[in-house]
Amino acid sequence: MKSTALALTVGCLLLAATGVSAQSPALATWNALQAKRAALPNFHQEFDADQTITFAGGDKRASKHVEIIDAKGPLWRQAVGRGSDARTAVYDGADLFEIDGAEAVKVQRKGKDAPTPGIYSVASFDLSKLVEVTQRPCGFNVKDRPCVVFEVPVRESMTQTMAGVVRVGRGASRWVFDSETGVLVSRTLSQVVSRSRDSYRVDLVHKLTLVHYDGAPKQLFERPANVREVKKFTPWDAKRMNAALGGKPAPDLSVMTLDGATVSLASLKGKTVLLDFWATWCPPCREDAPALEKLHRKYGSQLAVVGISVNETREIVEAFLKRNPHSFPIAPSSENDLSRVYEVAVFPTYIILDADGNFEVAVEGDKGFDGLRARLKKAGLDAE
Repeated sequence: MKSTALALTVGCLLLAATGVSAQSPALATWNALQAKRAALPNFHQEFDADQTITFAGGDKRASKHVEIIDAKGPLWRQAVGRGSDARTAVYDGADLFEIDGAEAVKVQRKGKDAPTPGIYSVASFDLSKLVEVTQRPCGFNVKDRPCVVFEVPVRESMTQTMAGVVRVGRGASRWVFDSETGVLVSRTLSQVVSRSRDSYRVDLVHKLTLVHYDGAPKQLFERPANVREVKKFTPWDAKRMNAALGGKPAPDLSVMTLDGATVSLASLKGKTVLLDFWATWCPPCREDAPALEKLHRKYGSQLAVVGISVNETREIVEAFLKRNPHSFPIAPSSENDLSRVYEVAVFPTYIILDADGNFEVAVEGDKGFDGLRARLKKAGLDAE
């Protein structure tokens, strides 16, 4: 699945949370803008979010997503993505839920302060060093007005994970607010993350694409009745995919490839289909690539191989393919809306569909090509 940790993090914008006893002029302006936004009866915002991860060796991972915020007084809902595939965080005035498909997890919060949508959270920022940089036109097409631009450093942090200690270095951020309503217009963030095996820089940019102040129904800010509350989300991995979809017609998939062609599962009926979910930074993906290319060339009349490069921009994928050519079609997930079924979390993941379009099996390839080879033999294709 797509990562949503950055998008759904919530926090508090109150001055008390910063530990600052006296307000600087910049902080007074900041808090006045937050008060204007809090006083709005309703608002709706949509942001384009672009994230680039640059590793010490120069390799890059880039991804795009949409974030949507609706608020009605203290109630709010933030969605990452659109429609039924969106991940959401919902605050109903009493409880905060993160929702993924048919499951909801109640977020345990410290203190009594109401949470804010993740894009407005300042939990990781040092407001004691807040600086008002300038005021400039917001750039709205209609009824433009000044925006206030702030810069604020990001605090250092350290987290112990199962894979070791993760250190997040001090970073920089820039926030741009509409001076009339206090809503966010853009935000940039840059900081370095260090792990035991590597380090990388994260650059994240949010840009407002739509805002209006029409009311939304109160039901939008409640956990849907058909969404069950769980302690933790069930991982969407190969085991779960096989249990839920094995032997059933595969959900529709239609993607635009790097060369502009459209590939759909409906058009591939009559052939065994191999969907390869991969990333340029994934060592097993790189190791398996020559074998996939060989399969495509040997069994092209019986087997359709379709590569889905996950959460990386066209530029990064095309640069990789210049060094490692593939003749089978490649579609970047960053330019296609994938059904939740095809949002995988382990790379590579291979999904095999039979000639009738039924979901046969999902295989996680982190241990090599052997599992996939055995499955293809069952379909009558020798993967040696």
